[in-house]
Amino acid sequence: MSLFEWLEDMKEDILRSYERSQSSYQIVRNDLEYDRYLEDSGLEDTDELRAEFSEADDEEVYLGF
Repeated sequence: MSLFEWLEDMKEDILRSYERSQSSYQIVRNDLEYDRYLEDSGLEDTDELRAEFSEADDEEVYLGF
C-alpha cells in the first residue's frame, strides 16, 4: 500500500467517524428539543406526538432549515 492509498483510507475513516458523530449529535439534539417542547406546551408524551414532532424535524432537515 502506497502512502497515498494509506492517506486516502485514513481520510475515508475520518469522514465516516465524523458522519457518525454528527448523526449521534443530531439524535441527542432532537431529543432535547422534544423534551423542551413537551415542557413548554404542557402536553403529555405520546407515540403520536413524538411521530409528529419527528416528521416535522425531518422536513426541516430536508429543507435545510
